[in-house]
Amino acid sequence: MFHFPLLDVAAPREIIDATAAGTTDINSDTVDMSSAGAVGCLAIVKFGAITANAVTSVKLQGSTDNSTWTDIDGAKVTVAHTDDNKIAALDILRPVYRYIRVQVDRATANAVIEAGVAILYGSKAAKPSKHSTAAGYWSGSGGE
Repeated sequence: MFHFPLLDVAAPREIIDATAAGTTDINSDTVDMSSAGAVGCLAIVKFGAITANAVTSVKLQGSTDNSTWTDIDGAKVTVAHTDDNKIAALDILRPVYRYIRVQVDRATANAVIEAGVAILYGSKAAKPSKHSTAAGYWSGSGGE
């Protein structure tokens, strides 16, 4: 059970902008796990309309140099062509790679991406700072 707001140990950031229907692969912005001071990363991709018979998947890739990318074993979600307006989520704890990114593989028919977000969590240091892609954060308790 949590005894503190999640944003005390997590920092969300946008990693994929809205992307029109298409069949090209989309690579997210890179997340530098070292500079973020996080021990885990939850990546979420929100889809819009997906054309019938589209073959779409979302996977995590890692890199030691932010240049050469390797698929992370098992870190893949297949998105059915009937999954309009749904999300795909991938969560990695203590990746062996310093750099992480999401690749959306859009093959055979159109798939709209509405957004991609990474939530870095488990900061080794103090509360994570607000990322430049975030308009703002609020965290608290009670709500009264």
